[in-house]
Amino acid sequence: MQVAVVRHADAGRRSEWTGDDLERPLSPLGRAQAEALVGPLRAAGAARLLSSPARRCRETLAPLAAALGRPVEVHEALGIPGPSGVPGIERLAAAFAAGDGHDGARAPAEEPPLVVACTHGEVIERLLGPLARPQGLAVPGPKAGIWWCRLDPASPLGLQLEGCTLPEELGEGLGHGGAEAEPDRGQLSGR
Repeated sequence: MQVAVVRHADAGRRSEWTGDDLERPLSPLGRAQAEALVGPLRAAGAARLLSSPARRCRETLAPLAAALGRPVEVHEALGIPGPSGVPGIERLAAAFAAGDGHDGARAPAEEPPLVVACTHGEVIERLLGPLARPQGLAVPGPKAGIWWCRLDPASPLGLQLEGCTLPEELGEGLGHGGAEAEPDRGQLSGR
């Protein structure tokens, strides 16, 4: 099964938001980035949309959900790690591997649909860091970046990293607009 792990689009600076951080919305740049994600994710066969409970993650997937006529499913496992520091995304990946990652019948030889999981940099670092660093790739990557993965039970982490699409590859002017430094441009470009 294929999984596209998406870092939420730009939501401005955390330090400039005075409300509950879970309710921080996308910035104008973030809304443009979210729109730009529709084309590549739709073309890749996005069928199931999963999101962190955070508003910025749900808003990142909203244009794709509208284009596909599918709901965005909110999963705590994609949220920012709690006090234990352990995100639940590992449990979510295990559920995909058990066959819970699709919503319909398909022919045995048919490629499983793409599951899109929108989450936070902290979760991406934990999930994909051990796979990306040996390849010299920077994680968590920029806002609205897409990490293309495949579930792989033979891998110690249960995932195989296949590539990354940076926001700049989605359209002019959609590069990183957040407070963090730009990532390495030596990242693997996928899809």
